[in-house]
Amino acid sequence: MQFTTTRSVTDASLVVLLPTAMERSPRTDVVDALRGREFVSGILRAHGYAPAPLDITPEILRSPERIQQIVHSTRTRCVFNIFEGFGCDSGSEHHFRALVEEMSIPCTGNPSRVLRTCLSKETCSQTLKNAGIPVPEGCSLHPGFDPELLSSLRLPVFVKPLMEDGSVGIDASSLVREERALLRTVLEKLAVFPRGVRAEEFIPGREFSVACIGNGPYAARGGCGPCAWLQRVLPGGHA
Repeated sequence: MQFTTTRSVTDASLVVLLPTAMERSPRTDVVDALRGREFVSGILRAHGYAPAPLDITPEILRSPERIQQIVHSTRTRCVFNIFEGFGCDSGSEHHFRALVEEMSIPCTGNPSRVLRTCLSKETCSQTLKNAGIPVPEGCSLHPGFDPELLSSLRLPVFVKPLMEDGSVGIDASSLVREERALLRTVLEKLAVFPRGVRAEEFIPGREFSVACIGNGPYAARGGCGPCAWLQRVLPGGHA
């Protein structure tokens, strides 16, 4: 991959740390993250910055002192965060972000508090509800739950892991349309995700994804579609 260098990289260049999960996993998103880091590194280098790749392993994450040593030895000035946790531990994402915050280093992406809230679908749902945003009726279920909890939900019901990131654990069986299949689906998913599952009444319709660029305030840019982009409005009206 080639990039045109517009500024020279020197010893005085601003060092940008690029952490990425390093694990043995068949998941394609692990490889995609490494490719993404290579691409971002090329762009940073072409503009005179000094990218510093950091492979995050479970062993390194269990040693905050080691991470601090790496940050100080590389003279890191900011972090372009590509670390999204491990395949077996999605919660490690907000743990790493908290370490960066403790070092008071600027970092891209959401703070640890937001990542921790979004990891729990129950907490996220309650947070939205408290803010006056309508959310589907649902319940969180753990091993040994009372099956009567499911009787209050109207079909179809969507069943998903309670404490996983993104679409992990969501497949063709997640949308349950028949009452006789609901309990079976919940038990099957609990066997794979013992930390709990979330069962919610399904809401039909298109799904909208909104990307927020910058730190706000935000304003909609372009037309309305399945994916709406928001960009930061800078002083003077320039986006």
